[in-house]
Amino acid sequence: MIMPVHEFGIIDNIENVKRNIGYEPQKYNCISVDDEIIIHLNEHLSIMRTYFHSLERPEFGLAYWGITIIPHESLSMFYDVITSSTIYKISAELNQLASKIIKAKEENKYMIHFGI
Repeated sequence: MIMPVHEFGIIDNIENVKRNIGYEPQKYNCISVDDEIIIHLNEHLSIMRTYFHSLERPEFGLAYWGITIIPHESLSMFYDVITSSTIYKISAELNQLASKIIKAKEENKYMIHFGI
């Protein structure tokens, strides 16, 4: 049985983001994180400022079934939630995600999340 995953990537140029983004994880060089891990973190991410499907829809947390745009100003909180997770030290996926967040922060970029 294949476990559902969430995919996270970095948006190279937020100015080029279309109104509605399609499912294009390869375009954003996404990494996959198992759904069970995201379920574990979701409550803590529910106060993180994000956008659902386009920059015209401000929201909070991750669009579980859809596309989330995570603005640069939310990346510190995102990183803190990931690295303070009880499973962070043993999860290769969360370590990869933390590295991706750091890269986005350093490059002053937004991230993208594709839900299951």
